[in-house]
Amino acid sequence: MINYKEEKGFSLVELLAVVAIIGIISAIALPNYFKMQKQFVLSGANQKLAHDIRMAQEMAMSAKTESGCPADSGYKFGYGVYFSLSVPSSYIIFADCNDNKNYDFSPTDKVIETITFENGVIISNLSPGDPLEVVFTPPTPAVTINFNSSNTNAEITITSEGKYKSVKVNKAGLIDD
Repeated sequence: MINYKEEKGFSLVELLAVVAIIGIISAIALPNYFKMQKQFVLSGANQKLAHDIRMAQEMAMSAKTESGCPADSGYKFGYGVYFSLSVPSSYIIFADCNDNKNYDFSPTDKVIETITFENGVIISNLSPGDPLEVVFTPPTPAVTINFNSSNTNAEITITSEGKYKSVKVNKAGLIDD
């Protein structure tokens, strides 16, 4: 009588089959994962851009005063966002201290924050022109798009890896992303 011990474990063939299946699934899934990750970064940057424009609008509606700006007897100045294709990887949120509905570099207007996009995301187009300024003035807030422009809409287009997203602002202050 031959006594065979019951062997427990995987055979080499079973182990190789599992490794091959995992390799095939990974080869299919990884390229899609990286593609989706890049689209996620672009979508996130677009949403952040729209949020920052809304934040400037809300600061103007709240008639918030900013330290470093002149505060004449209750005068409330506007807030805006400045974009330039010469610095396509960032934009500036500013306080319009001199109330000219235009971004004048420091010290005339106060920079609230400079926002830099994640790697690979840049501003690719500005409408109605470059540079583009969207300024909100209290109390409504009134919207000024490029002070000397008769255009009633602004559009900021960002790009990453050949994909595009846009944020639009109309003269009424509606922000669409």
